[in-house]
Amino acid sequence: STIQFTGDTCATWEMLAFQAELTAAESAIGLPYVSHDIGSFNGTPSSGGCQAVAAALSGSPVPDDLYVRWLQFGTFQPLDRLHSNHGKRLPWEYDDPARSAAAQALRLRGELVPYTYTAARRAVDTGLPIAGPLYLRWPRLRRAYDHPTQFTFGRDLVVAPVTSPGDPAQVQLWVPPGDWVEYSTGRRFHGPALVTLSVPLARVPVLVRAGAVVPTQTPGASTGTAPARRLVLTAFPGRRGSGELYDDAGAGFGYRHGEFARTTVTQRRAGGVVSVAIGRARGSFPGQLRSREWDLRIMSLGLPQVVTVDGEPLRPSARPGAPGWSYDQAARVVRVVTSVPARAGAVIRVRSSREVRADRRPTG
Repeated sequence: STIQFTGDTCATWEMLAFQAELTAAESAIGLPYVSHDIGSFNGTPSSGGCQAVAAALSGSPVPDDLYVRWLQFGTFQPLDRLHSNHGKRLPWEYDDPARSAAAQALRLRGELVPYTYTAARRAVDTGLPIAGPLYLRWPRLRRAYDHPTQFTFGRDLVVAPVTSPGDPAQVQLWVPPGDWVEYSTGRRFHGPALVTLSVPLARVPVLVRAGAVVPTQTPGASTGTAPARRLVLTAFPGRRGSGELYDDAGAGFGYRHGEFARTTVTQRRAGGVVSVAIGRARGSFPGQLRSREWDLRIMSLGLPQVVTVDGEPLRPSARPGAPGWSYDQAARVVRVVTSVPARAGAVIRVRSSREVRADRRPTG
């Protein structure tokens, strides 16, 4: 596929909203990759309009909140490219709170690489977009056409980028049919519904399909091409759901000739027991891992009574992130770290005292 580029833009809220709408609209006609200058290229327009030379000579800094909201939008785009002519392109060129909020958006982008990479392969196989319009998923619902800046991201996320000023900013969010969980807060929604959110600068409204299992990674200074030896699975509350991870060598064209693997993860909750099944890897490729360490985080649970892997009791971990299980009381999250053979898979079961209705996503 070719890549559409939206040109050397100036920094306005209207342009940010246009870019959010354009990516989704272009994907609906079979163009999954659209590229923007995140944060704008020419900065704030001068009295003479959007002038590249003026921006280069004098600098046309972007307002802090607009810069952060643009980076948050870029986090959920097929391509996230910070490129500008106006002199303040990177988070550390801004003061707090914009600096930390912008850095947080880039870290989230890094965390989501496994999920985004899986969505990219889905686009190759099916033509379904990485970031797509709501009406492509819910074509019979009028409301799906009324919110053009809101879009799906991969199979299980719905994103509503903030395209107006304010801290907090007011966002009208359309909740699609079914049950959904807000990614950053754990707040639950049932749709279809229209809700108004007050969104602080460091947050972007993202809904996750209830029961989904989202693969991510721990953010670092860079993202390698080889398969990661440790990945994070976040199991969001819901009676049942699933997620998928796509793996290949990360370089070359072997994927065109069947050199790749897929791993399906399913979740089921009933009677105080959560079962998460990490399936065996289907397929193979050069450099494929024989086993992988999974950092499973099960949201919205009370204190575990029993944790097992393939029926064998698992001990509490010596410290958070070490092999074993741990519990974050404040976030209501059970964390299970265990190594699983790629060709065998594993079933992890947690018996808990209760499921809780609200949680915060853990850090670390």
